[in-house]
Amino acid sequence: MSRRGAILAEMGLAPLWRLRRQSPAEPEKQGLAGGGWVELKQLVSGCTKCGLHKTRTQTVFGVGDENADWMLIGEAPGAEEDRLGDPFVGQAGKLLDNMLAAIGLSRRANVYIANVLKCRPPGNRNPTPEEVAQCSPHLLQQIELIKPKLIVADEPVAMLDMSIRARILELLLALRNRYGLAYLFITHDLATAKFVCDRIAIMYLGRIVETGPTDLIFRDPKHPYTRALLSAIPVPEPGRVRERTLPRGEVPDAIFPPAGCRFHPRCPVALPTCGWEGRDFVDFLEQRRLDPAHAAPDESALGDLEEWRVAKFDARRRVREGDPAAVAAYVRSILPKATESLANAVVGVDVDGDHVVVRFREPDPLAPKLVEGRIVECLLY
Repeated sequence: MSRRGAILAEMGLAPLWRLRRQSPAEPEKQGLAGGGWVELKQLVSGCTKCGLHKTRTQTVFGVGDENADWMLIGEAPGAEEDRLGDPFVGQAGKLLDNMLAAIGLSRRANVYIANVLKCRPPGNRNPTPEEVAQCSPHLLQQIELIKPKLIVADEPVAMLDMSIRARILELLLALRNRYGLAYLFITHDLATAKFVCDRIAIMYLGRIVETGPTDLIFRDPKHPYTRALLSAIPVPEPGRVRERTLPRGEVPDAIFPPAGCRFHPRCPVALPTCGWEGRDFVDFLEQRRLDPAHAAPDESALGDLEEWRVAKFDARRRVREGDPAAVAAYVRSILPKATESLANAVVGVDVDGDHVVVRFREPDPLAPKLVEGRIVECLLY
């Protein structure tokens, strides 16, 4: 199988997808721009090869040290980039600058920043294959000129049509082999990551939960979140039945992440020791209110959910009218209806004056562990 065929197979597009013809505008045939930095900047600033030049304010060529060891690649310019002519500005730029400063770098010293596209698509829409085909040689020429040691590619092909994504990946891999480049490839597309990466790190809410050799993780994932991600990859085989372990519920607030393992509120195999909190109990009550059979009796016994206050591993409610002991007894009666891990994490439902308090145990210590050739952060191991 050809390299392109292998990429398309990993994306789930083979054997159903076949390339009928190669457009002369595609980068593989068009080739890279010649010359040095001066010629390339002139070529980009005056480029009219696609329709994006009609709506741009200015081109966004790139910024940084032209002899950098580090190169950062983004998708396409946004409104602020289009206005200022520099990549990664605004709030995203401030975050990037802080991240670089934390490791002793800056966008002006030993770092070069560029985008796949040099013009902003109107309304920040996804670019067309033709637009990418005309623009991508400029980025590839920048890589040729800089020859960085490390390229941090943040979703560089996420916006691309499938018909051209494989070609861009081919060219990036060819440059890697030619110059001995290393890629840090950031993506939500595990099929692409499987083809591009030698090692994969799976991240959830800012924590790396599993990392190891790509083939090992795809063959035998250990962390429940990794299993869920892999089970969600579509397979173009009508009628094939696949077991799916999709996470339940919504993604938690990343600013105030869950205690313990951050995946535990959505995990199908969570343990009582994973980090259940008072807010998880209130979420359980909210889910019960969606069932008409439970909504009325729960509201009558437990009151408005807004009256419940959470503080880390406690959930409490002040009983202004009625008997707090009766409310506590009702809570005990419905706890077995929660997930087993949440229910078993409760260490007490107590009356404290005129308050009912639901108390949870603190989570067990969570640390990365070596598990069968990879690193996993999970209490199952």
